[in-house]
Amino acid sequence: MTIELANRLIEFRKKHNLSQEQLANKLHVSRQTISKWERSESSPDTDNLIELAKLYNIPLDDLLNCQKDIDAVLKESTDSETTKSYTKDTDEYTSKEEDDLNSKKDNSFHQKEGEVHADFGPFHVHAKSDDGDSVYIGKKGIHVEEKNGDSVHISSDGINVNGMTYGNIDSMRKRKTHYSLIKSVVSSLSMLFALIAYLILGFTLPNQEGWIIYWPLFILALFLPSFVDAFEHKSFSRITVPLLILFVYCMLGMMYSMWHPMWILFLIIPVYYIVVSPIDKLIKEHRKRRNAIDADIIFEENDDDD
Repeated sequence: MTIELANRLIEFRKKHNLSQEQLANKLHVSRQTISKWERSESSPDTDNLIELAKLYNIPLDDLLNCQKDIDAVLKESTDSETTKSYTKDTDEYTSKEEDDLNSKKDNSFHQKEGEVHADFGPFHVHAKSDDGDSVYIGKKGIHVEEKNGDSVHISSDGINVNGMTYGNIDSMRKRKTHYSLIKSVVSSLSMLFALIAYLILGFTLPNQEGWIIYWPLFILALFLPSFVDAFEHKSFSRITVPLLILFVYCMLGMMYSMWHPMWILFLIIPVYYIVVSPIDKLIKEHRKRRNAIDADIIFEENDDDD
């Protein structure tokens, strides 16, 4: 290989801001091979020359023609890039100017049956089956909806599975850490206040009444953090009502000896969960419908892009 061609390869590489290592990785050769080309110690084979031309998006003749100015070659490539699409029925190739890349119709494959749309610039696939299943893969994320109502949506806004939004990975971790910290603080403060109150009552009340009567304060301290858990998961069922009922029952029993008939308070526990379970379900369904509407908007936008 001539020294002129070797220098030309160096200039093309530098014009594209590539190091020898980066170029070698793209061509699947060693960095030493690139170095030998550019020192004119060896020549690229035909396959490597073709790959270089493709990489620089220029004709092979312009890559090898040392008489043609490199800046002029790159300017022509920028001003008039062409793309070739293969037509299966006629085995013909057609060339399009770069402006056609912005036209969805000229860069898309559409199959009416099953409604498959493939857009190659930028990459975009949207498929709908006759059964009602729908899949979108593209710049707006991955969205899958099945006819049975199951859905998965992954985008920059986060992860949504069957209407439940979990946020992106970073936000999920931050959110979990945030609520864990709040729950830890509430739990610690509740136990601390219960301990302080118990000690004060124990030392101040006569006849050891404080020590005997107010130990259920520690049950209350265990109950309070469940509010944070319920708020985090948007679920009333997360509130540990049995602990609250146990606290009230023990206090009434210790203070007023009302062990009977106040045991009836425990009947509140099943009633509570019977009442709040449908409410939790309604909240979940509402969130699912809200996210489904958002997903429909995404699909409509994707259809419009087709």
